[in-house]
Amino acid sequence: MRNQNNRLDTLIEVLVLFRLAVTIMPVVGLYSNSLINIGTFVLLYACLIIGLGGEKAYSIIVSCVPIFLISILYLFSSIIEGESFFGSLYELFMNLQWPLVCVYIIRSQKWKMTKRILIYVLSFYVITSFTTYIGSNMFEGAARHMSNGHFAEENPDLMNLYYSYNIGTFTFIYSLVILFPLLLYLLRNTNKGGRWLSILSIIFVFTVIIKTEYTTAILLLLSCFVLLLLPKTFSKNKLFSILLLSVIVVLVSAPLLSGLMELIASMAGSEQVEERLSAVSVFRSSKIIDDSNDFGQRMLLWQESLDVFSSNIMFGSSGRNGGHSFVFDNMARFGIIGLVSIFIVFSRMYKQSFKSYKSYAVYGYCLYAFIINIAQCILNPVINYIAFTFIIPLFCFYFSRIEDERNSKTVLYSA
Repeated sequence: MRNQNNRLDTLIEVLVLFRLAVTIMPVVGLYSNSLINIGTFVLLYACLIIGLGGEKAYSIIVSCVPIFLISILYLFSSIIEGESFFGSLYELFMNLQWPLVCVYIIRSQKWKMTKRILIYVLSFYVITSFTTYIGSNMFEGAARHMSNGHFAEENPDLMNLYYSYNIGTFTFIYSLVILFPLLLYLLRNTNKGGRWLSILSIIFVFTVIIKTEYTTAILLLLSCFVLLLLPKTFSKNKLFSILLLSVIVVLVSAPLLSGLMELIASMAGSEQVEERLSAVSVFRSSKIIDDSNDFGQRMLLWQESLDVFSSNIMFGSSGRNGGHSFVFDNMARFGIIGLVSIFIVFSRMYKQSFKSYKSYAVYGYCLYAFIINIAQCILNPVINYIAFTFIIPLFCFYFSRIEDERNSKTVLYSA
């Protein structure tokens, strides 16, 4: 029986390794055919159902439903509007695989497997970050082009070329930003060797984000350094206090904001980033939306979704919305149901991901990652499921045990 369990664990780990590679590394997704993708996907579910038991797997899926309420709304919408039902269903179960694997590992206390999987995740992120930096040097603006749906439709061959060079997509870049607070945690809560590795990783990630010219990503990344003003272990109240103070200082001091924007623009060395930051500064001083620049166009898209929502509060509208905000667009599409669903999604994501680790130092850093995720969901049209249903829960599970071991040694030595 034990040997059977070991073989099942090994198979699940291999399948998770492949699914992670497909998710994080565009080149693997490009060269793995649909038969392999679907086969590993189905086999992983079968293994998890065997490992957890049918009833337990079903109960876990039901408990995860609130996190994927928006996906479920799209599923029902596809039936009513005659859109791709199976495409929506496949996407839903693709996202559900991560919390299932996570629960399987944590409930069984598979600590060594957790360590190996975190190493896989780190390795794939390092590889893709490295190739993204190289690819962005070879093909100017490649990372930004890949986030443009119209560009992707009109230039499929060029997109495949970018994928073949393993240049990270929009989702990958923002995953780096969301997970960045975890590097700051490692910087402040590991030994000397771990701190040096964290410093190198922080510099490397910062360099890659700047090279990709995602202005919002750069700003969100820079905001993470406010965590260094707090103690190693900090509460939710301390975090919100320092954030509130930072926002007040920036809003009240116009020269400080302008100087900060100029500094960021000079660090990025990008005309596009400089133009966007300049547009933000101009809007702050004039309160006039200039649709001739990217920032102004984005604000108009947000406003469009909010206007649709205000005109169709009860049931929403399946017609056109802004298309540039996960939060505002789903409010426009599904009305008050969409708004309530978004609140439930974030609430349940917080509870299931890391709330139970409030007594540990890792909690505060995960909370800030969660705040960044909400911010980017308001500013951008996607939500990052894998970070908060898989990577961060496993990170908390692993490092909470490290913290427990460290504390128990401290108690032993003091005694």
